[in-house]
Amino acid sequence: MRRRSGCKYESGADHVAVTRLGVVYFLTPEIFEMLSKCNGLTALPAIQGLADFIEKDRDALEIISLDRDRSEGDETRGQIITVDGLVAPCRQAIWHLTQSCNMRCGHCYRFPGDIKEPFSEGQIEATADNLSALGVECVRLSGGEVTLDHRKLECAVAALTQGNRIPVVLNTNGWKHQDRTIELLRDNPFARGVQISLDGTKESHNALRGVDSYDEIVSNIGKYLEAGIHVRVISMLTDDWLDRNEIRRVCGAIADLGISDWTVEIPSVTGRWTNDLTIRVEEVVSAALEFHAFFESHDHGVGRFSFAQVFDWPLPPTEEAKRLEDPVCSHDLGLITFGPEGVAYCSLFQDRFGEELACLGHMHDSNYKEIWNRIATVRLTHTIADNQSCRWCPLFWVCQGGCPGQYGNPVQFQGCDTHSRNLALSKMRVYESLGIPLLKQKEAGDDQSETGNE
Repeated sequence: MRRRSGCKYESGADHVAVTRLGVVYFLTPEIFEMLSKCNGLTALPAIQGLADFIEKDRDALEIISLDRDRSEGDETRGQIITVDGLVAPCRQAIWHLTQSCNMRCGHCYRFPGDIKEPFSEGQIEATADNLSALGVECVRLSGGEVTLDHRKLECAVAALTQGNRIPVVLNTNGWKHQDRTIELLRDNPFARGVQISLDGTKESHNALRGVDSYDEIVSNIGKYLEAGIHVRVISMLTDDWLDRNEIRRVCGAIADLGISDWTVEIPSVTGRWTNDLTIRVEEVVSAALEFHAFFESHDHGVGRFSFAQVFDWPLPPTEEAKRLEDPVCSHDLGLITFGPEGVAYCSLFQDRFGEELACLGHMHDSNYKEIWNRIATVRLTHTIADNQSCRWCPLFWVCQGGCPGQYGNPVQFQGCDTHSRNLALSKMRVYESLGIPLLKQKEAGDDQSETGNE
């Protein structure tokens, strides 16, 4: 449970409960206080109002599940965190545990010349403690390739999950050293799963990743699933499998693997889009319709599919909207990203926001809260409406402002994100082709119940 007191930017995330698997429930202050009394020792009927609350909302039972590994007088250690003095809630972290990698991906944004001294075990433990003190709800461990240094990975997973009860997800290429990673996660109740890259066909994957790795990754995905570990597959759509027949072939392979969670991205950093605002939209629309046709007409076990920013399957009736008056990065307002080189405003587009925001310090240092507050302040200082390209754009209600890292002038938070604009054009065409009205985005906060989950 996470309580953020006195945030300058108030949100529904001021009081939340997070299950071991990372499901987040937004709570009223009153319900938060009620649930915080569930220490595993006090009988539930003795907590005033709790029985009636559970009867009304059975989902609450998923929250009331404290860790059994506790010592006397320390029943809720690491499970109820109160944070004061934040500009905005810090909710998620992407931790690049290493910059080393065993692949040579053509679209990688982390360059060999940027290699820094790796984290020490003491720095790893301090970072985990500071993330807990910030009230972070989930940490995504990434790289480089996070599995290359198993001792450091084991230290990070233990510090986060055993030491601080924070759910974790691993981003891995799924190639080497996976057996010991499976054993590390298999019986950990705070391990939410892994995200593995598998880019289309064997030929397209090996070409993009620069190494012959497809067959071994497919085998390792099966091992993760057999161990009961959730796997999300991320695929980069490239010209090598943009053809209709190749898309069908890849969809069939994903179905045969037993994947339930699949995301296909269009990597703008490889130059898929150009300044021409309509180029390749037709190709993306054709690909999207092929994906949709497969999911509608074939047997498969995929329960959740996302195609870039074009469509999700099953199609959601409404989506939470950004508004022009919202801060930039509002969907990622609570995200902090960092690695051995330190904390940047955005690790993906580290240098694009200027030198002052390229390295703000380190999360293992004592000023971690000040580092986060500076990031949050910058995000809150700039609204989407401040960007003239967004303010008068008729596509904003579909594009949602895109990513500031891809604006024409990120330092000033100005300019169009051409990649997101083209995806918005594609999305409109896809919905039109399917004969489905593209509804206006739902206003953030509408119809949110007291324990609405995320």
